Amino acid sequence: MHHHSWPARYSPQQLSRRLSKAIDSDTIVPYFQPLVDLRSERISSFEVLARWHDQQLGTIPPEVFIPLAEREGLLDTLCLGLVARACEQAASWPGDFKLSVNVTPPQLQRAKLTGQLIDRVIDSGFPISRLQVEITETALFSDMSIALEEIERLKCLGVGLVLDDFGAGVAGLHRLQSFPFDTLKIDANFVRSLDSRRASRKIVSAIIGLGHSLGMRIVAEGVEEHTQAACLIALGCDLGQGWLFGRPQPATETLRLLMERGISPAPQKPARQHHRLMELRTLYARLPMALGFYDATLGHVDSNALFQREMPHASRLDERRLDQLLPPPMDQACHQWHQQLRQGDDTAFGCSLDASGTSRLDAHPVRDEDGVLIGISVIIARH
Repeated sequence: MHHHSWPARYSPQQLSRRLSKAIDSDTIVPYFQPLVDLRSERISSFEVLARWHDQQLGTIPPEVFIPLAEREGLLDTLCLGLVARACEQAASWPGDFKLSVNVTPPQLQRAKLTGQLIDRVIDSGFPISRLQVEITETALFSDMSIALEEIERLKCLGVGLVLDDFGAGVAGLHRLQSFPFDTLKIDANFVRSLDSRRASRKIVSAIIGLGHSLGMRIVAEGVEEHTQAACLIALGCDLGQGWLFGRPQPATETLRLLMERGISPAPQKPARQHHRLMELRTLYARLPMALGFYDATLGHVDSNALFQREMPHASRLDERRLDQLLPPPMDQACHQWHQQLRQGDDTAFGCSLDASGTSRLDAHPVRDEDGVLIGISVIIARH
C-alpha cells in the first residue's frame, strides 16, 4: 500500500513519544491479509500486519513506525503484543488456516524473545502448529548459530518458517541453504511486472522451480490482476497474496470473510493441549516443591519460585535450553535423552545437580489425551 499523503511534518521525537504510548495502550492493532491457493482460491493462511491510527497524527504507515520501533528498542514489545492479540482473535475462528507473523533476524537471535513468543501463542489457545514465522531475505544474521538454535526450537513445535521477499536482497541462496524453510515468498516487484517484462517471467519461473526442488511451497506477493494470477498458475506457483484476493482487514472483517465462505470450525485438539498446560501451570504454582515446565524443545515455559532457587543458572532460564543449564557431563546426557525422546522414546531423565548428590533433577515427558507431546515436567528434590 502507498502512503505518500502521510504528513511528514511531525518531528521524530513527537512521533517516538506517540509510538511508545500507542504500544502501551494497544492502539497498534493486527490486520489480516489472506493468502489463497491460486487454483481453488481456498484461504490457506493470513499474514498478520501492524496498523496504527493515531488521534493526533492520523494513520501512520508501517514503513514509518516499524523502523522507528526498532531504533527505539520497542519492536519486541510491539511484536509480542500483536502476536498475542492476533492469536487470541483467531483462536475462535472457523477453519484450519495458518497465521504468519513477521520476525526480524535480530529478534530471532534473542532466545528470551523466542520463549516469550511461544508463551503468547500457547496462552492464546491458538494451535502453535498453525503459526508461521516470516523472515525477510534482505536482512542479515549476525550470529547464525543462535538463530539456528531458535529456529530448531520453533520447528520442533511445528512452527512453519517462511522466507519473505525472495529476490529483493543479496542473501537469498545462502539463506535457503542455511535454514529449513517451508515456504518461499517471491518479491512483489517481480510479480507486478509479469505482464510487461519477459525477464520477470523467467525469474519467477526459476524461483518456483528452485523452491519446489527444495520441497517448499511458493507464494507470489503483490498479485493485483487476474492476468498475473493466470500467469502464476501456468508457471506452477502454489499460493497468491495481494489485493486481487483481499486487502489487509481488521479481525471483525476477517471473521466475516471466513463465515461468508462457509468454512467449518477447526478440530479442537490443540485447545486441549492449551488447557492441559494451564492446569500444569496452576499445579506448579501451588505445590510446595521445585517444579518447572519446558516445551518439547527443552525451552523454559514456566516454573515456580522454589525451582528458580534450586536450578543452576536460574537467571538464564529463558535464554538457554534445559540441557545447556546443567553441569557437564549431564548437559550432554540430557541432550542425548532429548534426541531419543523426539524419536518416540518415553523414558524419564535424571541427574544430580551437585557433587554431593544431595540435589537431584528428574524430567518426565508430558503428553495430552491424544498422546501428543506437549512438553517436559521437571522436578528438583533435595535428599
